[in-house]
Amino acid sequence: MYISSKGKNTLYQIVEALQGATVTPEQEAFGITGKDVNAFIGKQCRVGTVNNPSKDGTKIYSNIDKFLYVKEKFAELTAEEKETATIKPKETTA
Repeated sequence: MYISSKGKNTLYQIVEALQGATVTPEQEAFGITGKDVNAFIGKQCRVGTVNNPSKDGTKIYSNIDKFLYVKEKFAELTAEEKETATIKPKETTA
C-alpha cells in the first residue's frame, strides 16, 4: 500500500474505511495480514461516487470515487431484504 501524488490507492482507502482508523506504520511496513482481512468481514463503510457520462453521452454511470468510514452503523439486512436485493435473471418471453 502506498500514497502517491494522486492520493491514497484504493486498497489503502478500503482498509482505512473498514477499520475506522488510519493505516498504522506497522501495517504499512509489513502489509495487511489475514487476521486484518478476516476482521473486515461484516464491517460497513461508506462509498463515494462520481457520475460520469458515457462516451456517446447517452448514459450516466456512477463510478466509485472513494471509501470512507461509517458515521452511523445500520442494522444488517434481513433474509427477505437480501432476497429482494438479489439481481434476478431476465425473463424471456417467447
